[in-house]
Amino acid sequence: MFTYNVSVQVPKSRDTEWTSYMLNGHMDAVLASACFQSAQLSKLHHAQQHNNDDYTTYVVQYTFESMTQYEAYQLHHAPALQNDHKLHFGDSCLAFRSVLEIISHKKSR
Repeated sequence: MFTYNVSVQVPKSRDTEWTSYMLNGHMDAVLASACFQSAQLSKLHHAQQHNNDDYTTYVVQYTFESMTQYEAYQLHHAPALQNDHKLHFGDSCLAFRSVLEIISHKKSR
């Protein structure tokens, strides 16, 4: 199992607009690619977050089973979806993307 992790710094002045865009369209469009099994949106709460009061950091995580699915997404879907985001928000949001391989997942007893 893998996670496609996208961390995005969003200007606080655009928080509501950005979260609405993600929850009411963008995440659904990514899932509609059929390359991912689930999606999750989180807001970063960390001491470092307070160093920049002008931005909020969000993390969007999409789970997938094989690198073949991720590669298909990158080839066939990502360019258009990333371009749509850029059309809506320009360069005001800074995104950092990474892929995580889940080695183990444990639950508390």
